[in-house]
Amino acid sequence: MKKIFYFIFTVFLFFVHSCTRQTIDLQPQGQLTIDGSFSSGDNAILSLNGVYRPFSDMFGFIQGLPIALEIKSDDAFDAFDRTAPYKINSETPETPGALIATWQQCYVAIQRANLLLSKLNDVPFTETQLAAGLKESIEGQAFFLRGLAYYYLVNLYGGVPLITEYSDDPEASQIAQSPIVDVIAQIKSDLNAAAAKLPLKSQLTGGNGFEQGRATKGAAYALLAELHLILEEWQEAADAANSVITSNEYSLRSTADYAKNFQGLDENGLESIFEIQYGNELSPNGPTSELMIYYTVFQAPGAVNAYFGGPVTNDDADLPSYKGTGGNGLLQEWEPNDLRKNVALGTYGIPNPIDPAKPDLWLPMKFYTPSPNIDGSTAINYVVLRYARTLLTRAEALNELNGGDATAAGIVNEIRDRAGLDPLAPGVASDQAQLREAIWKERRLELCYEGTRYFDLLRTGRYIPIMENMVGITVPRSRVIAHPVTGKDWYLWPIPQIEMDINPNIQQNSGY
Repeated sequence: MKKIFYFIFTVFLFFVHSCTRQTIDLQPQGQLTIDGSFSSGDNAILSLNGVYRPFSDMFGFIQGLPIALEIKSDDAFDAFDRTAPYKINSETPETPGALIATWQQCYVAIQRANLLLSKLNDVPFTETQLAAGLKESIEGQAFFLRGLAYYYLVNLYGGVPLITEYSDDPEASQIAQSPIVDVIAQIKSDLNAAAAKLPLKSQLTGGNGFEQGRATKGAAYALLAELHLILEEWQEAADAANSVITSNEYSLRSTADYAKNFQGLDENGLESIFEIQYGNELSPNGPTSELMIYYTVFQAPGAVNAYFGGPVTNDDADLPSYKGTGGNGLLQEWEPNDLRKNVALGTYGIPNPIDPAKPDLWLPMKFYTPSPNIDGSTAINYVVLRYARTLLTRAEALNELNGGDATAAGIVNEIRDRAGLDPLAPGVASDQAQLREAIWKERRLELCYEGTRYFDLLRTGRYIPIMENMVGITVPRSRVIAHPVTGKDWYLWPIPQIEMDINPNIQQNSGY
């Protein structure tokens, strides 16, 4: 990995938060030396904020991880070829954007977390801070964020260098990849350690270090549940999800408030488990979200409608850059009267920007705001973990454990009821195979454009057949491995060439 990542702490630019804010503020306002960063509990909080920041960058820029995950799935396509490198069979180790930035930003977060964990016992916390559990909370957040970084690395790139100790020696980073199973074991260790130390969401009362938006016990268990689901560790997935559910810290929003989950109307709210925080949109140095730019049509002052790509897959589309869905278009998946559809998707009431003579394009609308910045960026958070997702994770695990599980069917019906839909037919609810398909469909609809579909297709073994059913797409088999835990076909991204040039011990994934 890049040597600069290990020298970044000689300057140690971290991100100060105002004591008057109730959510994390990642706006950079000054510099601290390494020693100064751990000279007090308050400075340790600033150092912790620096561990969060790479995720804001990774998810927030225009060619970031969200658009890459969607275009590599069957839920979105690229109308203008502006994101062509993200398409299957198009990326290379030199491809700019998310393929490189995700690797780099994850390792920035990992190194910052490692440094924080190595220095935490030397921080002179006040008695008040210790009594409030601040030290344990900071430690838990560092474990969670390191686990989150490795979660994305291992699921996108496979085996990666496993670094869990801080070193200011740049040579210490030049190690070979660890096997996938070893990285997974580290993620489990980090998330379990985080769950033991983190506070509940209700304990984030807005005090210094306890602002809304920080990682919580629920976030650790929810991410752990997703990891166990990928590994087909059904009982562990069900148990971890149940830890979130029985905490009574979360609940589904009402049908009327469903849009508040996505459109910046009530962030870190009732259904939120973990979000990537934005909110300094008026500051030129603070992070902003570009979810609007990823998917939507927006009106910039003094400009025409600007459109950046990511339209909904549509069986009826007839576009020069997209030849067909193979009958698997997201637009056609919705049942009549599903109240989620008009929150998730829309045409924005404008002509088709590719060819006005053809039907309007359907676009993601979950993250729409009528007042973006002039460049289309907003302060809308990116939802990583939401209660509805954890419910469906538990439902899937229970169905795999006990075919046609009544609790699993009840969870699906709870999600459907909020969407204004009838319960599952009794024959579906009681049959393992049919209930499995129903759960997969609800995950696709309920969680569309929240970064889950790509991983869901991979972990269930449906990625290659579904993607190749879309006209013109071939998944290169040379880039696919058998997952070492489940045996499922798993498509790997290329290791960025810039990292291989620096670290001669890294081996490129096959097929690149």
